[in-house]
Amino acid sequence: MVIRLAIILFPWYRIEAYIRRCEPLEIECNGILFLVNEYFSPDLLKSGKELLLGIRPEDITVSANKSEGGIEVKVSIIESAGSFNYVDVIWNDVIVKGISKINDDFKAGSRVFIEIPPDKIILFDKKSGIRLGA
Repeated sequence: MVIRLAIILFPWYRIEAYIRRCEPLEIECNGILFLVNEYFSPDLLKSGKELLLGIRPEDITVSANKSEGGIEVKVSIIESAGSFNYVDVIWNDVIVKGISKINDDFKAGSRVFIEIPPDKIILFDKKSGIRLGA
């Protein structure tokens, strides 16, 4: 069973995502597989509801150093926000906003890495917009 989702990167972006398997819960988004079984009950998905998957830009870390699970991306725009930077990156032809440390030394066009922690993923009922519990 494949269920279509859309990832909402609050407050700016939507990216198509798919549930590849319910147990354990695996969500594929833009070529990356997220294992989120420990954060959400598979029973949520068996209800037949259409879901949206979201993550806030402040929960997406942008770094020049690859960490375990880091996704390689290309920097588009860097905007200083005082104690940190907002960074727009291109992830498989989709622009995503995240944050980096103010002293990170990269510029537009640089290859960097984003990290999306599975515990920061939020599920919503597509029709009502209501956030669903873990």
